[in-house]
Amino acid sequence: MCINRSALPSCSDCLSTVRHNVWLLKHCHHSLQEAETSAAPPASAAWAALLEPLSLQAQLAAAQRPPAARPGTAAGASSPQKAQQTLAAGVAAAAAIMVQAVQPRTAATRERHASELQHWLATEMPGSSTAHCSPVLLAVYIMQHWLPNHAGSVLPVTGEHIAKPASLTTMLSHLSSFFEVTEGRVGAYRLLDGVQHGNPVLSPTISQLSKGYANAMLSKGVSQGAAVPVSFDQVAQLLQHLHAALRESEPGTLHAYLLARDGFLISVLWHTALRGDNAVRLRSSGFITDDGTAALTQQWARSDPMQGTTYHFRVDVTKSRRSANCGRATIEVLSPHDQHLCCARWLQQLHLEYFAACQEPLEGYLTRPLCRNLKEIAEHPMSSSGLNQMLKGRAAEAGVPGGLTPHGFRRGQIQQQDNNGVSLAAITQGALNSSESVIQKRYLNRDAHLNNLKRARR
Repeated sequence: MCINRSALPSCSDCLSTVRHNVWLLKHCHHSLQEAETSAAPPASAAWAALLEPLSLQAQLAAAQRPPAARPGTAAGASSPQKAQQTLAAGVAAAAAIMVQAVQPRTAATRERHASELQHWLATEMPGSSTAHCSPVLLAVYIMQHWLPNHAGSVLPVTGEHIAKPASLTTMLSHLSSFFEVTEGRVGAYRLLDGVQHGNPVLSPTISQLSKGYANAMLSKGVSQGAAVPVSFDQVAQLLQHLHAALRESEPGTLHAYLLARDGFLISVLWHTALRGDNAVRLRSSGFITDDGTAALTQQWARSDPMQGTTYHFRVDVTKSRRSANCGRATIEVLSPHDQHLCCARWLQQLHLEYFAACQEPLEGYLTRPLCRNLKEIAEHPMSSSGLNQMLKGRAAEAGVPGGLTPHGFRRGQIQQQDNNGVSLAAITQGALNSSESVIQKRYLNRDAHLNNLKRARR
C-alpha cells in the first residue's frame, strides 16, 4: 500500500510555510547584524522586518550579499557568517520547493498573463510596473486591453464576441499568484499613508469588477455554463460496457479493480445525483442501512441483497454546508436482470476486487486512484480532474456520444425524476440542495445548456 497522501500538506500549505520560514530567517539575520552594532531597532521596526513579504528575487539577492564581519574576529568564524550561510542555503532550498508548487503548464500560463500585463504597463503607462500596480490601474488594463483582446467566445443569439466571465476569473487567479509569489505582494490590498500594501487582485475594486462583468454577461443571455444532461441510455450503455469488461477480466488484478471502481462511481453519480466532489469522497463507514448501521462488510459483499432494499451514503460536506452529517444519498437494490445498473452490486464488486488485490478490506475512501508507480492503490480519494478524465476515457471506450461530466449526471438524474412525477420538494431533498428555486432554475430548465457560449472561429 502507498503512503496516505491525503495526510501530507498540500502545495499551497508548503508554499505558505516556505515563505514564512524565509521571512523568519531574514528577520533573524537582520537581528544579528543589529546586535553587533548594539543598536537594537524599535519593536515596530522589528515586526516590520518580520512581516515584510519580499519577492523571491530579493531574498536570493539578500542571501548572496557578503556578510559584515565582526570587528576583531576572523572571517568565516563569526556567528553572522554562519547565519548568512544558513540563510543562503535555506533560500535556495525554498526556491527549489517553490518551483515545484505548480505544474510547468500552470507556471507557463501564469508567466504569459504576467508578461502581457507588464508589456501593457510599459507601453501604455510609462513608469508603471507590476511592483507598484494599483487596483485602479489593473481595472483599466482589464477594460481597455484584456477584455477586447480576449473575446474568444460568441453570444448564441446576437453573435457578439466576448470574453467569458470564467476566463476573466482564471486570468485574475494567475495574476494574483504572480503578485504574491514573484512580487511579494501578499494579502488583501490596502493603502496606508499613501503607500500600497498587498495584492491588487485581492481588492474590492477588482472583486466588484469581476462580479459586475459576470452579471453584465448574464443580462446578455450568457448562461453559467450549464452541463449537458446525461441520459439513461448513455448511462446504461456505459455500465453495460464496464460490466462486460469486468466479467472478462482476471479477478484480483488492478485492471479489475479499476473497472469495478469506475462502474461504482458512474452508478453513484447517476442514482444519487451527487456532485462529483462528493461522490469521490464517499467513505466505507458512511455506507449504512436505514437504521444507521454500517453495512459494508466482507459478508455483505458476498451476499445477494434483496431487491428493493435501500441503503444510504452519509455525506459530510456539500457545496453550501459543512457538518458531521449534511444528508444521506439513497440507493435501492435493483433486480438481478438490471445488475449492471445497480449501485449496491457495483459496490459489492468494488469491495471484493479491492480485497483480492490488496488482501485487506476496503476501508476509508471508496474510490481511489493508483499510485504513480501504477502498481499499488493509493489511500487518498480520486480527484475531481481524475473523475472527469475517467468519464471521458470510459465514454470513448464504450462508444458513448457526447461529453459526459459529473454535473451532467446530476442534471440528467434530476430531470428524469421530474419526468417520473417526483415532487420538487423530494427532488431538492434527494439532491442535498437547500433551495427549490435553484433546482427549478438551474436543473429543471431543459434548455439551459443550449445557451452555453460557443468558441469563436479564428
